[in-house]
Amino acid sequence: MAMARVVRLCGTVLGRWALLVLACLAVASTVLAEEKALKGIALVIAQPDYENLDDLANPANDAREIQKLLADLGFEVQSVSDGDRRRLDRQLERFVEDAEEADVALLYYSGHGIEAGGENFLVPVDADLSSLDEADTRLVSLTPHIEALKRTVSPNVWPSEDTHAEP
Repeated sequence: MAMARVVRLCGTVLGRWALLVLACLAVASTVLAEEKALKGIALVIAQPDYENLDDLANPANDAREIQKLLADLGFEVQSVSDGDRRRLDRQLERFVEDAEEADVALLYYSGHGIEAGGENFLVPVDADLSSLDEADTRLVSLTPHIEALKRTVSPNVWPSEDTHAEP
Protein backbone atom coordinates (compact mmCIF):
# COMPACT_ATOMS: atom_id res chain seq x y z
CA MET A 1 0.00 0.00 0.00
CA ALA A 2 1.22 3.48 -0.79
CA MET A 3 2.46 5.58 2.08
CA ALA A 4 0.26 8.65 2.15
CA ARG A 5 1.34 12.07 3.32
CA VAL A 6 -0.26 15.20 4.67
CA VAL A 7 1.90 18.28 4.41
CA ARG A 8 0.95 21.55 6.04
CA LEU A 9 2.97 24.58 5.09
CA CYS A 10 2.12 27.86 6.73
CA GLY A 11 3.80 31.15 6.02
CA THR A 12 3.35 34.78 5.32
CA VAL A 13 6.38 35.04 3.04
CA LEU A 14 7.71 32.31 0.84
CA GLY A 15 11.20 32.83 2.18
CA ARG A 16 12.03 29.21 2.85
CA TRP A 17 12.34 27.82 -0.69
CA ALA A 18 14.74 25.18 0.56
CA LEU A 19 12.14 23.75 2.92
CA LEU A 20 9.51 23.74 0.21
CA VAL A 21 11.86 22.06 -2.26
CA LEU A 22 12.75 19.48 0.39
CA ALA A 23 9.06 18.79 1.03
CA CYS A 24 8.31 18.48 -2.67
CA LEU A 25 11.30 16.20 -3.20
CA ALA A 26 10.14 14.00 -0.33
CA VAL A 27 6.69 13.74 -1.87
CA ALA A 28 8.10 13.22 -5.36
CA SER A 29 10.50 10.52 -4.16
CA THR A 30 7.58 8.69 -2.56
CA VAL A 31 5.69 8.88 -5.85
CA LEU A 32 8.69 7.60 -7.82
CA ALA A 33 9.25 4.76 -5.38
CA GLU A 34 5.73 3.42 -5.84
CA GLU A 35 4.78 0.91 -8.51
CA LYS A 36 1.75 2.97 -9.43
CA ALA A 37 1.38 6.71 -9.61
CA LEU A 38 0.01 8.24 -6.46
CA LYS A 39 -2.85 10.68 -6.58
CA GLY A 40 -1.91 14.00 -5.02
CA ILE A 41 -4.24 16.84 -4.10
CA ALA A 42 -3.38 20.23 -2.70
CA LEU A 43 -5.23 23.17 -1.23
CA VAL A 44 -3.43 26.48 -1.62
CA ILE A 45 -4.81 29.36 0.47
CA ALA A 46 -3.67 32.96 -0.05
CA GLN A 47 -4.92 35.70 2.26
CA PRO A 48 -3.36 39.02 1.17
CA ASP A 49 -6.19 41.56 1.67
CA TYR A 50 -7.56 41.93 5.19
CA GLU A 51 -10.39 44.21 6.29
CA ASN A 52 -9.20 44.78 9.87
CA LEU A 53 -5.49 43.90 9.74
CA ASP A 54 -2.49 44.99 7.72
CA ASP A 55 -2.55 43.58 4.20
CA LEU A 56 0.23 41.22 3.21
CA ALA A 57 2.28 41.80 0.06
CA ASN A 58 3.37 38.27 -0.83
CA PRO A 59 0.56 35.69 -0.39
CA ALA A 60 -0.97 36.03 -3.87
CA ASN A 61 2.40 35.72 -5.64
CA ASP A 62 3.52 32.91 -3.35
CA ALA A 63 0.28 31.01 -3.96
CA ARG A 64 0.62 31.30 -7.75
CA GLU A 65 4.18 29.92 -7.58
CA ILE A 66 3.16 27.06 -5.28
CA GLN A 67 0.13 26.21 -7.45
CA LYS A 68 2.33 26.05 -10.56
CA LEU A 69 4.96 23.93 -8.83
CA LEU A 70 2.39 21.49 -7.47
CA ALA A 71 0.53 21.25 -10.78
CA ASP A 72 3.87 20.52 -12.50
CA LEU A 73 4.41 17.72 -9.98
CA GLY A 74 1.03 16.23 -10.93
CA PHE A 75 -1.08 17.45 -8.04
CA GLU A 76 -4.74 18.33 -8.47
CA VAL A 77 -4.68 21.85 -7.01
CA GLN A 78 -7.59 23.68 -5.40
CA SER A 79 -7.20 27.27 -4.29
CA VAL A 80 -8.90 29.97 -2.30
CA SER A 81 -7.93 33.61 -2.05
CA ASP A 82 -9.20 36.21 0.42
CA GLY A 83 -11.53 33.78 2.13
CA ASP A 84 -13.88 34.71 4.93
CA ARG A 85 -14.45 32.24 7.78
CA ARG A 86 -17.30 30.38 6.11
CA ARG A 87 -15.46 30.06 2.79
CA LEU A 88 -12.23 28.84 4.43
CA ASP A 89 -14.11 26.24 6.50
CA ARG A 90 -16.04 25.07 3.43
CA GLN A 91 -12.84 24.74 1.32
CA LEU A 92 -11.03 22.88 4.11
CA GLU A 93 -13.99 20.50 4.52
CA ARG A 94 -14.05 19.86 0.76
CA PHE A 95 -10.30 19.29 0.79
CA VAL A 96 -10.64 16.72 3.59
CA GLU A 97 -13.39 14.95 1.62
CA ASP A 98 -11.23 14.91 -1.53
CA ALA A 99 -8.29 13.57 0.48
CA GLU A 100 -10.22 10.35 1.00
CA GLU A 101 -9.52 9.53 -2.65
CA ALA A 102 -5.89 10.73 -2.57
CA ASP A 103 -2.60 9.19 -1.60
CA VAL A 104 -0.93 12.54 -0.92
CA ALA A 105 -2.58 15.68 0.48
CA LEU A 106 -0.79 19.00 0.82
CA LEU A 107 -2.14 22.14 2.50
CA TYR A 108 -0.36 25.44 1.91
CA TYR A 109 -1.44 28.61 3.71
CA SER A 110 -0.04 32.09 3.26
CA GLY A 111 -1.64 34.72 5.47
CA HIS A 112 -2.03 35.84 9.05
CA GLY A 113 -2.19 33.05 11.63
CA ILE A 114 -2.62 32.85 15.37
CA GLU A 115 -1.51 30.21 17.82
CA ALA A 116 -3.52 30.19 21.02
CA GLY A 117 -3.65 27.51 23.67
CA GLY A 118 -1.53 25.20 21.53
CA GLU A 119 -3.98 25.42 18.65
CA ASN A 120 -3.31 26.98 15.24
CA PHE A 121 -5.88 29.27 13.65
CA LEU A 122 -6.12 30.74 10.16
CA VAL A 123 -7.25 34.36 10.14
CA PRO A 124 -10.09 35.02 7.67
CA VAL A 125 -9.86 38.27 5.73
CA ASP A 126 -12.95 39.65 7.50
CA ALA A 127 -11.89 38.65 11.03
CA ASP A 128 -12.26 41.13 13.87
CA LEU A 129 -9.50 40.35 16.36
CA SER A 130 -10.58 42.91 18.96
CA SER A 131 -11.54 40.07 21.29
CA LEU A 132 -9.92 36.66 21.13
CA ASP A 133 -12.47 35.37 23.63
CA GLU A 134 -14.53 34.51 20.57
CA ALA A 135 -11.69 33.03 18.52
CA ASP A 136 -13.68 29.87 17.80
CA THR A 137 -16.35 31.94 16.01
CA ARG A 138 -14.04 34.47 14.33
CA LEU A 139 -11.07 32.35 13.26
CA VAL A 140 -10.65 29.00 11.50
CA SER A 141 -9.13 26.30 13.67
CA LEU A 142 -6.89 23.88 11.80
CA THR A 143 -7.32 21.19 14.46
CA PRO A 144 -10.58 19.58 13.28
CA HIS A 145 -9.43 19.61 9.66
CA ILE A 146 -6.01 18.11 10.43
CA GLU A 147 -7.64 15.48 12.67
CA ALA A 148 -10.05 14.58 9.85
CA LEU A 149 -7.12 14.31 7.42
CA LYS A 150 -5.33 11.99 9.84
CA ARG A 151 -8.26 9.58 9.56
CA THR A 152 -7.86 9.36 5.78
CA VAL A 153 -4.11 9.77 5.16
CA SER A 154 -1.01 9.24 7.25
CA PRO A 155 0.26 12.62 8.47
CA ASN A 156 3.67 14.06 7.81
CA VAL A 157 3.79 17.73 8.73
CA TRP A 158 6.45 20.07 7.30
CA PRO A 159 6.29 23.35 9.17
CA SER A 160 7.85 26.43 7.65
CA GLU A 161 8.59 29.94 8.79
CA ASP A 162 5.35 31.54 9.81
CA THR A 163 4.17 34.59 11.65
CA HIS A 164 1.80 34.24 14.56
CA ALA A 165 0.08 37.05 16.38
CA GLU A 166 0.32 36.74 20.11
CA PRO A 167 -3.14 36.63 21.75
